[in-house]
Amino acid sequence: MNPRAAYIHPTNMRRQEILSVDRLSPQFCVLLQTTDGTFSEAASTADIASTSKSRGAALVDLNNDGQLDLVVVNRGNNLEVSQNQHQTGNWLLLDVHQIRPNRSAVGSFIKVHTSIGVQTREITVGGGHAGGTIGLQHFGLGTDRFTKIKVIWPDGDVTDWRTVQANQIVHIHR
Repeated sequence: MNPRAAYIHPTNMRRQEILSVDRLSPQFCVLLQTTDGTFSEAASTADIASTSKSRGAALVDLNNDGQLDLVVVNRGNNLEVSQNQHQTGNWLLLDVHQIRPNRSAVGSFIKVHTSIGVQTREITVGGGHAGGTIGLQHFGLGTDRFTKIKVIWPDGDVTDWRTVQANQIVHIHR
C-alpha cells in the first residue's frame, strides 16, 4: 500500500511540507522543507508525534484563522486533533465554488502568484484511506501582503488574475 501524502503550508512560509500517513506504518510523519530544498521529519518537534496507529489524516483550518490544524484518524484509539497555534507568515484561504452539478469545482486549478513564484493546486476530493478534505483551499504567502490569484475551471474557462490582500478568506464563485 502506498502512503497518503498531503502537501501543506503549516508554517505559511511558501515552502512545501508533507504530511504522510501509511496504513502499514505505526505512525504518521510530517516532513518540513528546509531552505536548501531537503526535508526533515518534524512531528516530534511540532509536538504532534503520537504512538497511536494512524490510519488517515487531514490538514484543515478548523477555525478559519489561516493556520492549518491537524486531524488524525487512529485505529483502535480516539481521533486526534491538534490546533496550529504558530502565527508565522501570511496566508490566504480560497473558497472556490460553481453551479451544479460540481459545486466544489473539483478538477479546477488554482494559481497563486507570490514574490517567489506561482503555487498551483488542483481541487480534488478524498486523499486516501480514512483521510481527505474538501472546502477552503489554504496557501501560505510568507511575507507577501498581497498576491494575485486565478482559477482554471474544470471546463477550461480561466478567470483573470485578481490581486487580493493576504490573511483573509476570498470567495470565488461562478
